[in-house]
Amino acid sequence: MILVIVEHFLDRKGKLYFPNWITEIGEVLMAYEGFIAIERLEEIEDQDRCLLLLKFENLDLLRQWSKSEAHDHMISKLEPFRSQKQQSRIFEIK
Repeated sequence: MILVIVEHFLDRKGKLYFPNWITEIGEVLMAYEGFIAIERLEEIEDQDRCLLLLKFENLDLLRQWSKSEAHDHMISKLEPFRSQKQQSRIFEIK
């Protein structure tokens, strides 16, 4: 299983929109092969970032999603609120 932690750096309006955006992207992801789950993470001591956890069956299927038009469209919805580019870290459960 592949885990991806994505950090989004958003302004105040973006932080308010983020929970709705996660719901929207979750609905889109349901159609993608290999998608398992999306969850919102919240740091207890540092709430300046908006974090999410994605779970995919394998790296190839994650890459198919990340190269899709649907992915680009969903990321573009956060663009007006972004203070810097998102960052991702990919892990594998063995």
